[in-house]
Amino acid sequence: MKRAAIGIRMHSGWGALVAVANSDGAVEVLERRRVAVTTPGTPGANQPYHFAKKLELAEAEKFLGDSFAASKRLALAAIRDVVGELRDRQNRVIGSAVQAARCRLWQKSWHHTR
Repeated sequence: MKRAAIGIRMHSGWGALVAVANSDGAVEVLERRRVAVTTPGTPGANQPYHFAKKLELAEAEKFLGDSFAASKRLALAAIRDVVGELRDRQNRVIGSAVQAARCRLWQKSWHHTR
């Protein structure tokens, strides 16, 4: 079995997922896909805190709790699916990383070194 790693870059309501492995010293991309972490068509789902600002406190708390639960359920299902598909193709996931926000310091230093 090849050892694989999963990386995800989160956006508003979705994430860009990539799974990679080391193949004879080179990075092999095993999988690339977009994963939804909000329910399509749900008002305010992609920007829940902005949406909740307009609600009364109790309603906002319920909306944010429901949004969190839905996102968690969808994210876990997406990861479970990818790990299972990779396993079926003889890959074992041994690590992962999630980039939740833009890395401005890295981007700034990278632009200066080009």
